[in-house]
Amino acid sequence: MPRARTEAARICFSGRPAVPASVRALEYAVRAALLDRLPGSLSGGEKQRVAVGRALLACPELLLMDEPLTGLDRGKREEIMAYVKAIPERFGVPVLYVTHSDAERRFLADRVLNLEDGKLTEY
Repeated sequence: MPRARTEAARICFSGRPAVPASVRALEYAVRAALLDRLPGSLSGGEKQRVAVGRALLACPELLLMDEPLTGLDRGKREEIMAYVKAIPERFGVPVLYVTHSDAERRFLADRVLNLEDGKLTEY
């Protein structure tokens, strides 16, 4: 494993020690080829994967994703949705996913909370 990946995998910003799962999270989220590229050279989908990988390295108890697929083309949306759907089972981190998209909600959610005008209308 390249030194940059090894060093990144040791970091855990929450104060809890990094665990081997953090290394797997980084490898899962960020393809090795992305680690040597500048942020400006990444596509929208690649930037999303890097952002989620960075969030997983923080050893979160919950991952909040607010409209993460906005601006991505259909192919990238489908790729990222499959990736997001696997996070709870693969890493033991629940995902609170905020979206206006019925398609994303149907694909990703096992439970749904609907808010309308700041009020919970469905749960």
